[in-house]
Order: sequence, then structure tokens, then C-alpha cells
Amino acid sequence: SLIEEVFKQGESVKSYPLKLIYLKTDKLTSTKYFQIAISVPKRNFKSAVDRNYIKRMLREVIRKNKLLIEPFLIQQDKKLALFLIFGDKEMPDLTFLDKRMKKAFNSLIENLKHEE
Repeated sequence: SLIEEVFKQGESVKSYPLKLIYLKTDKLTSTKYFQIAISVPKRNFKSAVDRNYIKRMLREVIRKNKLLIEPFLIQQDKKLALFLIFGDKEMPDLTFLDKRMKKAFNSLIENLKHEE
């Protein structure tokens, strides 16, 4: 599947506590320029309620900040498969995640620019 390809061939960007693994692909629908999967490890958060809460916060942060990356991908006509891993053992707050996601997306854009 696409997730396996992302882990085998993808590259990563880190913005603690976030790790963003990405892979350029053609397997997405024509309307989407990136697709993302989110993981919060069970070993760090035993409670499913906590893991799901962090995933909801991450989805909200991605929704807010997707305007950083979408125009770049549209301009370059690239499509990305992304996998986001949350790696902290502490419960985050939304503003902290927002700052770290902006940094991760900016690093991702810089990496994509240097690949050309």
C-alpha cells in the first residue's frame, strides 16, 4: 500500500515532537495535492482517548496550516503522501502544535525546493 511505500522510500522532516515522512507520488486523486496519515504511539499514550484527542488536535493544526504547503504543491504540480508521527510523552497544547507544524511544513517546502 501507499503507507508502506512512504516508509520504505520516503524522506523525513523533524520538528520535535513531530516527524513528517513524505514521498512524491502519482497515486492520489486529481483534486488532492497531499494526503496525510497520523500516528500517536500506544507506548507513549496508553489511553485511546488521549491518542484520539492528540490526533484531532493534529488534524485541526494541519487544516489551519495547509495553506502553507498547498499553493507550493499546486505551483510545482507535485503530489505528496505524508505520514505524521507524534513522538512526545507529554500531552501537547494547540498553540505549541501549531508552531511545530508550521516549522515542519516550511522545512518540507525547503527540502522539496532543494530536490529540484
